[in-house]
Amino acid sequence: LKQIGTGLLNSDVASLFDESLVKACHDLCEVTLYREFFHNQECVLPEIEVEYFSVKAYETLHRLLSMPFQFPKVTSPQQEPCRLAVLVFWHANWAIHLPESGIFRSLTTQLKSALQQSNLQSLWHPHDRLLIWVMFLGAYISVGQREYSWFMMYLARSARQRGLKCSKEL
Repeated sequence: LKQIGTGLLNSDVASLFDESLVKACHDLCEVTLYREFFHNQECVLPEIEVEYFSVKAYETLHRLLSMPFQFPKVTSPQQEPCRLAVLVFWHANWAIHLPESGIFRSLTTQLKSALQQSNLQSLWHPHDRLLIWVMFLGAYISVGQREYSWFMMYLARSARQRGLKCSKEL
């Protein structure tokens, strides 16, 4: 989890995003790490601390949902697919949804459309790992939907281009 969050914030990857998405990635990494660390701990957390991280999580969701309206100009073609992937990640970690839920259905179609608008063959290079992460989240939310095979096909292609040979490497 730490590697995923840190990977999104590497300067070469972060340069693909505007400042609002970078902040959302940073905040989501922070609240997710906090939640993961204390999830299995048998301790009583200060209520103010829990409230702080809960508010920060929902502020991050609000920022991600508002970005297309507040910042209509995107920094790169990768920004919108990554914004949607971060939304998927948020919903997968903060709210439990079944794959056929309206939220995941909407995110599935939006993510596929945003990816199709980016040049999947060459535009993502040298950010193949980022594309794999986005495709992985797309496959996760599209289980049982018609788009699932599309995400899996591109996930497999991206993994093959990266030289990954098994699911453990992926």
